[in-house]
Amino acid sequence: MNESKLEEYPAKHKIPDPPLVPVVATPPGIARIIIGCYKGDYILARCCIASVRRWDPDIPISLLKDVTHSEFDTSDSEKYWNVTAKSVRCYGSTSSKIEAFRLWNERFLFLDADIVLVGDLVRVLNSNPCEVIVSPSMEKDPLSKH
Repeated sequence: MNESKLEEYPAKHKIPDPPLVPVVATPPGIARIIIGCYKGDYILARCCIASVRRWDPDIPISLLKDVTHSEFDTSDSEKYWNVTAKSVRCYGSTSSKIEAFRLWNERFLFLDADIVLVGDLVRVLNSNPCEVIVSPSMEKDPLSKH
C-alpha cells in the first residue's frame, strides 16, 4: 500500500492500540546504609553501627555527620567498623535526609543514630519492590510538648 491509500483506509479497520500496562521494575537491593548523626548523638550512632554489623557484616555503612554546630571525630568507627563518613552542614534532621539523596546515587537505607536493629532489616527491605519506604509517625499530636 502506498501512502495515499493508507490515509484512505477506513478507521473501523484500524488495529487498536494495545492497552497500557504499568511496568513495575523491582529496584536493586540496598547498596548502603547511611546513619545520620551529630556530635550529641554520635555515641548512639556507634550502637547503631554495631547492630547493623551484627546482621550484615559486609554492607557498606556511611555516617552522614551534621557538623553545623560542631565538628567531631569519628575515626574510631571508621577504623574499627569499616565505616566511611561525610560531613555536611544541615539545619535539622530532615535536611540531612535530603542531603543523602544528593550525595549517594544508589539504593540506600537511612537510619537515625538512635536506631538499633534487632533483625535483618536489609533482607526484609530487599524483598519489597517499593522505591521509597517511610515509617509513620507514632505521635498522636506531633505539636504537643512531650
